[in-house]
Amino acid sequence: AQKLRAVGATVLQAFSSEEIPSTLAQNPDFIILDPVYDACNEFKLREYLSNPQAAGVVIFTSDANQQRREYLFESGILEFFSKEESLEDAANEFIRLFETIKHNGAYHVTMIGGTDFSQQKFKQLVLHRDYQLCFLESCSALMEKWNKHAYEPPDLLVLDFTSPQPINEVLSLIHFIRVVKLSEIPIVLLLNQTEMHHTSKLYRMGINSILVRPYPYEKLLSKITHHLDYQISKKWLHHEESLSNQLRTMIDTSSIVSKTDPRGIITYVNDAFCEVTGYSREELIGKPHNIVRHPENYPLFFEHMWEILKNKKIFRGIIKNRRKDGSSYFVDSTISAIVDDNDKIIEYISIRHDITSLIEKQHEIEDQRRRIQNVLDAQTSLICMVDKSKGVIQSNHGFMEFLGIKSLDPKECGFVNLSDLFLDADDLFHIENNERIVCLDRLYDLRNQLNKVAMKDRFFNHHVFSIHVEKIQDNHFTKGVCYLVSFEDITQLNRALREAKASSEAESRFLATMSHEIRTPLNGILGFAELLAETPLDEQQKKYLKTF
Repeated sequence: AQKLRAVGATVLQAFSSEEIPSTLAQNPDFIILDPVYDACNEFKLREYLSNPQAAGVVIFTSDANQQRREYLFESGILEFFSKEESLEDAANEFIRLFETIKHNGAYHVTMIGGTDFSQQKFKQLVLHRDYQLCFLESCSALMEKWNKHAYEPPDLLVLDFTSPQPINEVLSLIHFIRVVKLSEIPIVLLLNQTEMHHTSKLYRMGINSILVRPYPYEKLLSKITHHLDYQISKKWLHHEESLSNQLRTMIDTSSIVSKTDPRGIITYVNDAFCEVTGYSREELIGKPHNIVRHPENYPLFFEHMWEILKNKKIFRGIIKNRRKDGSSYFVDSTISAIVDDNDKIIEYISIRHDITSLIEKQHEIEDQRRRIQNVLDAQTSLICMVDKSKGVIQSNHGFMEFLGIKSLDPKECGFVNLSDLFLDADDLFHIENNERIVCLDRLYDLRNQLNKVAMKDRFFNHHVFSIHVEKIQDNHFTKGVCYLVSFEDITQLNRALREAKASSEAESRFLATMSHEIRTPLNGILGFAELLAETPLDEQQKKYLKTF
């Protein structure tokens, strides 16, 4: 019970005859029974197994009585296991048997001939193995149903020749199955000893197994299980072969495929390989695979590839190859070694996809990016491209030289947001703490007016810039919106403006002071002149005073 629970089974146990009814009331799938114990002897096994709804019974005992063993199989038990094997092995065998029986319902077994008694015996024998059973009276009945397409060929045919059937009818059925229908249905033939002289001929005509009465029921079950297991294996292999063929077809129609022997000599190429390389199949088979190697590839690349393959690992990589006309193409390659049962490499298979258009597009984008970079580097302004989520993603040489950085990686350049570089001052663009990232949106909205920011250069000198922000949609390097930011150094102009403003303010203060200093004594003089005009004066004096 412990071993069965360890492999995932739910186990109920009964230790006495009184416990058996309550255990069976829980409708187990299978019963493991040891007839040595009295409680099991009191269990009416034959009566229980006559019920088609009963659970399958497995005997697990140290009792080696052959007569008892035959009686148990005749009663309809599933299997007989000896306690001489290890408990772990027995538990694994139980699980394997139970799993097999769960799938037996998919298999058809037909019995032809025999008496009502022998057919009933056979039905009881396999009742709890869950096969789909069919009983036919004669060989001619099967041939008639098969010809009318009213019969699905079985997975196993049991032919009982112990009943009075003409040998010619049996031979005709075998010929019909093997020659006319080209069927490989396994046939188990049951014979009386009086018909043993037909054995050789029957085997030659395609009978798979012959049992002569009296045969052990266990042996008949063994033959049935063996042939059905073989049929199951054939169906599985056919299924796997079908899947393999479908997979091969799918790969051949969607990929560039080639095979080589262990020396790298081409043994197989598909149509796609010929199409992309420009070579015919005849020009490729028997040639070294480096017939398509491009001379620009480094030898170390292929040394590394062969080292991986000879160690029976899978190589993946992008390879530049050369067509027959000398033009280049690129393939995304997956190459693997194929080994035999002794783990010896017998060939290599390569599956590739043509990515030439992708590589060319990538080169085109890179060329475009280099041209853009050259244009940016030619500008005297500091220019950078900013993505909201990634920060500064590109800049011209002047921007990086000004800051004294070699990379825009935040770990190396020391800043995440562009606004982290801006200094605070009264006459500059003011950034709130909560808008360190979105300040570019506000600068974009104010792009039609002069906005000034200050930054430190690599020598920690302060510079003042006019900043201009534009939005760029759907560019090659980011998805969505990014900002093109340009800085024009106006440090000297800003300094000159400040100096001019300071000079103007000083002149105003001087003029105001001088005006006061001159106006004060002049007022006194004018006052005395008015007093003088009120005194007796001659005409000449009045003229002088009026002029003053």
